[in-house]
Amino acid sequence: MPPRAAVGFAAVFNFLGAFLSLQVAATIASGIVDANVITPTIVFAGLVGAISWNVITWYAGLPRARSHALIGGVVGATLVRPVRMR
Repeated sequence: MPPRAAVGFAAVFNFLGAFLSLQVAATIASGIVDANVITPTIVFAGLVGAISWNVITWYAGLPRARSHALIGGVVGATLVRPVRMR
């Protein structure tokens, strides 16, 4: 298969997969952090952490996975949330 066709198929089926099943998202979301402690502040902090990590690794020329950075950002934000939120 030519590279352009392979990338095209991957793009189309990844887009369709997001609408056909939420099993991957449910698997990632279950058991990593307690859903009761997730607030908009935690989500924002996780996004800032993930974006920062991706920019740093991009600048350094290191390989990265955006999904792993996002999960790490949310886990990190959950772990360091203020004590009053716990």
